[in-house]
Amino acid sequence: MTVNPKESDNAFTGRILKVVVDGQPIAAAQKIQQDNSLHEANLKKAPSD
Repeated sequence: MTVNPKESDNAFTGRILKVVVDGQPIAAAQKIQQDNSLHEANLKKAPSD
């Protein structure tokens, strides 16, 4: 078996026992994305006004 040098060059040699993913409902995420898009559009439009 050939070992890729990059793979054996890592400092972490332990195990990850648990991973926690903090999420939110899709509706809330879509609302945040929409608000961010509107904010960006307003920032781009402001100089032209």
